[in-house]
Amino acid sequence: MNRPSPLLSQTQPLPQSKRSPWGTVRWIAVMLLAAGGIAGAGWWGVQLMVNPQTLLWMNRWFPDWIPISVTGLKPPQTMTQIRRELEQAGLMAGEPLPLDKNTSFLDQKSLVDEMLLPILKSSTPCQGTCDRIVELRLYQSTLARRKDAQREPYFQQVSALPIVGPDDASVVAPIVDARSGNQGSTRALPLTMLSRFEGTVPSEGVWLNLSGRTVRGDTTIAYGRVLHYNPRRFHLSTPLDWTSPVGKDPVWQELTGQGQPELLIDQTVGMEPQFKVYRVTTINFAPNPTQLEPIALLESALNLPAYDTALLLARSGLWSPSEQWLQSLKRRG
Repeated sequence: MNRPSPLLSQTQPLPQSKRSPWGTVRWIAVMLLAAGGIAGAGWWGVQLMVNPQTLLWMNRWFPDWIPISVTGLKPPQTMTQIRRELEQAGLMAGEPLPLDKNTSFLDQKSLVDEMLLPILKSSTPCQGTCDRIVELRLYQSTLARRKDAQREPYFQQVSALPIVGPDDASVVAPIVDARSGNQGSTRALPLTMLSRFEGTVPSEGVWLNLSGRTVRGDTTIAYGRVLHYNPRRFHLSTPLDWTSPVGKDPVWQELTGQGQPELLIDQTVGMEPQFKVYRVTTINFAPNPTQLEPIALLESALNLPAYDTALLLARSGLWSPSEQWLQSLKRRG
């Protein structure tokens, strides 16, 4: 008969250790942090490949001697170098439009000069002005190469916006009869002038106007595009195209009594006054949280049927009946 080994008989089962629930929680937290770190690193990597300037905002927190280097930007150039490079590409530099001083795009700390440079291309064949604007470039003056005051200043290109003019059909639309067979074409009309809105303008950013002129019969039509520059994000947008059969550029005026200027576009045809009015509103878009929203002019200021009738007659070109309605309304007090 076999007897069990004394060694085996003396072996006691090991007690099972109790696992702390906090250990499991810590393990899960570590895994989540690791996954988040990997995802964040991947996102930053993609951003740096697509937009190398993503990390520029961090420069404001570092001393001047520890800058974050920027890749993907052209080196600073003088105006002579910029013009020479454009000529080699068959383009020309237009007249620079100075903007206000702004924070440097490179270090987010220094105050530098800004300007918009129109890039021109000659159109052949052409009538009138042959040079059209095909691009707008935003430049900032640089501090790195200002040691020698006798040398030509250098400029850093921050961004560029391609420009294509509005199509012919949309420009002539206000003067074209809907029954006419000539509704215009899809040919893009040139934008030839860049200017800044002056006087009473909204306080949000910088408002600019790209414009051109075209002739239809004996009518000179002005047309163009309103631009808005957000200096905080160095972002240039084109919120609105416009056209004016009377050849007038848009103007900013306070029209509704709300304390803010609105954009007025004169689209009068013949003796029939027509206007479009836009106001500035905000949207949830970080690079440029500003847009232009049309204001309905069909809503009368007075809640009176007689007043509405007078406005309707005036819009239809029936001036005498409209005046009679207004006079009768005035007599009623």
